Amino acid sequence: MLSRTVRIQSLIAPTRAFTPMRQYTNSFKNREEASENMYFRQKEKEEIEALQKKLKEAEKKLEDIKDELKDHINNSKGQK
Repeated sequence: MLSRTVRIQSLIAPTRAFTPMRQYTNSFKNREEASENMYFRQKEKEEIEALQKKLKEAEKKLEDIKDELKDHINNSKGQK
C-alpha cells in the first residue's frame, strides 16, 4: 500500500498540479515584500515631514533672531 502511495505521489508531483500553489506562494512573497516596502516608505515619509516641520520652526526662529538683531542695531544707532 505504501509503495502504491509513493508511486502515485511521484506521478503527481512533477505535473503542473502544484504550479498554482507556487504562483500563490510567489505572489504572497511579492505582496509581503511590497507591504514591507510600503511600511518603510511610510516611515521615511513621516521622518521627512517631521524634519521639514523642524526646519520651518528653525527658519522662523532665525527670522525672529534677525528681527531682534535689527531692532537692537536700530536702537543702538538712535542712542548715539
